[in-house]
Amino acid sequence: MSNKTFSLSAVVATALITFVVSGIGGAILSEWLARAQPLLTISAIGFSGTEKQVAVSDLLRTATKKSSWTPRRRKFESFATLEKDYKNAERIKLRLESGIALVEEWLKSNAVELEIENNPLTLKQLDSTPYMQDEIVGSALVGMARRGELSAAPVDLASLEKGIPVTELTKANGRYLLYMGNKNVAFPFENADTQTEVKQIEHLAQSFAYGSSKNIVYFMKRMAEASNREIRQLINLLEIFKSSMLPVTSLSVRSEIFNSGRKPLVVKPYALLRVLNEDIEQTDYLLRLSPRVTSQISPQLEIFSEIVRRQTNSSSGRDVVVEGFLPTVEDRSYVLVPPSGSVSLQLTSDAALGASGSRLRAIFDANVLRVKLILATDNGDQIHSGTMIFGASANTNVQNELTRIE
Repeated sequence: MSNKTFSLSAVVATALITFVVSGIGGAILSEWLARAQPLLTISAIGFSGTEKQVAVSDLLRTATKKSSWTPRRRKFESFATLEKDYKNAERIKLRLESGIALVEEWLKSNAVELEIENNPLTLKQLDSTPYMQDEIVGSALVGMARRGELSAAPVDLASLEKGIPVTELTKANGRYLLYMGNKNVAFPFENADTQTEVKQIEHLAQSFAYGSSKNIVYFMKRMAEASNREIRQLINLLEIFKSSMLPVTSLSVRSEIFNSGRKPLVVKPYALLRVLNEDIEQTDYLLRLSPRVTSQISPQLEIFSEIVRRQTNSSSGRDVVVEGFLPTVEDRSYVLVPPSGSVSLQLTSDAALGASGSRLRAIFDANVLRVKLILATDNGDQIHSGTMIFGASANTNVQNELTRIE
């Protein structure tokens, strides 16, 4: 067998090729190992209101006029105002429900004593009445007196005053004050429009002062009846509020992105939230990073601004508007995730939810909102989160997962 010989030039050429190939391969491998490696998760989803004025529907305006507990609203209001009204209506509904329960319990537990004819309640018995125990009962009854809804009390004011009062009642500063030993209980009439309304409130107050069990039982029953009606009105009002507010709300998403690579990751300032529930028409929502909090004004600038404000107030016609020469940095900017670092993101949908708002909220309330988040990097790659389920509260499936023993 003949020995194969290699020329010097062939050996050198082969070595050079091997060095170049191995160097390029190693560089490519090193570059690949050092790449940014993102992990994206969604930590929370909610709904946020608009900063713009909201057109108040005629239906909502009519409903607020009918309710004794909510202020009347104009054609346009801020979302914050409507949200405050909604929370107040919900709070009043719960308070009325607790007031009714208190009245029913009091009537039941004092049924024997209350059936005794011409037997005035003692100061201790008066103190146990729902009017003294829960301010919502007093507010409801005073409101009813102002509207003339307590005129059918069985014992009129003239007849009450023929008896002997159980405790002292004084009139001062737009209210009747009932002395209850260690406290005074008010029956306010300062906002009454007519003497008839004042007389109704006086009748209510005097009934307690004389311990009239007949009138007090009548007032408690009337309060429960009227409150049940008002609760039904409030339930209807809350639904109208929802139908008016949900279309102008936006989705709010909080997420975290972690970069386990050795190179920084640059993410564009927008994302896509994909709703995976099949029973909703719109499934993709464009999100943008929420505006960042601006830095505080320096003390010197505050002093200068105060001087300008004073000069403007004292001398008309001197105020001016100055625009910057160059565009400022946008609040929503690219996000840099450092190597082995993480960044929390707050994102809000670009457009209001519109017609899909009610359905999306219903799915959320049912604890079955299935979503995934998609981000884009500066070089056009996509980063997907896993599919996650969100809702207003933990559902049965989550509870089963937490309580299951492996």
